[in-house]
Amino acid sequence: MVFIQVSPDYCLEDTPAEQLAKISEGLGLAVVKGDYLPELMLPAYKEDFISCLNRGFKGESFSVEIPFPCSKNLFKKCEVTVLPHYVTGQEIAKIGLGIRCMDQFFVDLALIQSNSLLSTMFNSVSMGICITNREGLFVEVNREYCSIYGYTREELLGKHFTLVLDSKYHEWMSRLHGEFFSKGQEPRLR
Repeated sequence: MVFIQVSPDYCLEDTPAEQLAKISEGLGLAVVKGDYLPELMLPAYKEDFISCLNRGFKGESFSVEIPFPCSKNLFKKCEVTVLPHYVTGQEIAKIGLGIRCMDQFFVDLALIQSNSLLSTMFNSVSMGICITNREGLFVEVNREYCSIYGYTREELLGKHFTLVLDSKYHEWMSRLHGEFFSKGQEPRLR
């Protein structure tokens, strides 16, 4: 877990160098003292992030899951623990954020920003669609995909995509999936 301190104007306060190095390593974010933290957030989550910071400045301690961007097309889902720091009595001078990264998802930011439209389209098409992560685990499936394979969405999410395949294809399809993620393009079938 990485710990940072945030000022009432939502800027990064003095944070030990080793914690900044962990942020850079874990999230791929180069942050320095004075950075306005909401600017690091995905636009769709900026208001929620500011709301969390405000709750901390009102004296509330809590944890919440928030996606943090790592690059143009990548974000990590993180558990963020908010802890107020009192100067005297009821005055809160800053809040501490404990950030623990959980999963990696490879998603285009434009898709996240238009999530409602995407969700409608995703579940309206008459084609089965699944989205897997680098490890081959389902992160999303549409209704048609569930219908084709006879599983519910809940039964598939977090499971390996080979679950729906005949076992004789598991090794081959896993290799092709790995090649797709390592090369960034669909492998040629041989």
